[in-house]
Amino acid sequence: MAGRQTADIVFCMDASGSMRNAFSGVRNHVNKMLESIKLDLQTRWDIRFDFLAYANIDGAMKLRTVNHAGRDVIDALYNGSAKRGLFGFKQGPAADFFTSDLDKFKRELGKIECRYDEATGLALDMAADLPFRDSATCHRVVVLLTDEPINAGLFVQMTNDRIMDLAQKYQKRKIALFMVTPPCPVFDTLSQIDKCEWTIDESRGLENIDFAKLMQTIGKSVSISQTSQGGGAVCPLFNEKSWGKCRGDDDGDCWVEVSESSFIQ
Repeated sequence: MAGRQTADIVFCMDASGSMRNAFSGVRNHVNKMLESIKLDLQTRWDIRFDFLAYANIDGAMKLRTVNHAGRDVIDALYNGSAKRGLFGFKQGPAADFFTSDLDKFKRELGKIECRYDEATGLALDMAADLPFRDSATCHRVVVLLTDEPINAGLFVQMTNDRIMDLAQKYQKRKIALFMVTPPCPVFDTLSQIDKCEWTIDESRGLENIDFAKLMQTIGKSVSISQTSQGGGAVCPLFNEKSWGKCRGDDDGDCWVEVSESSFIQ
């Protein structure tokens, strides 16, 4: 249909302790961004969205999407099963990732609590493996929001060792990466990816970011860019398939056990 834009957008969101003061404002801005796109009268959008909220502590990752939490995220993405998802695993439009229900997105994002540290490189890798629709007909977008450079988090050396692989993965998967981060050499490397847009947050709090402008940038990019053939296969760079069991805590969070030895492939 003429003028129709199709897009799958994932917000890769740092939910570590340093984001505690900023997260509520960021969450509100993200919700407003999506409302603006959905209410756009100039273009008829076929848009789905999801988030991957992440944190790290003691060799374990906290993971949350709209429909999955903890180990369930890994199983749904890579291992062909998910305990708490609405549907069985399937890479493709029927998979239990992404939603066009903005109220549901807001409701689930509102449950996120910020604690502990971050491992942004690992989260970016998983965000790229979500089951986007065919790149020939759909714009694939990942929006990274973090207040910390990668070298301030965990698994830094492992991320540095694979940063070029991660950049190539985004290019092969035909994913447009939008980053709102502090200055960082690793983010500078990722900014060289085709179609990447990098907003540098000098304040390291995301408080001074013009999210309305960011939304306009994303919308304009999707509107004027062309979809392309290809898309690349799902290929986890940190051997996520072998990550350990899920464990809960007193606050109701689900953590997936991760060890550096599991990165050896």
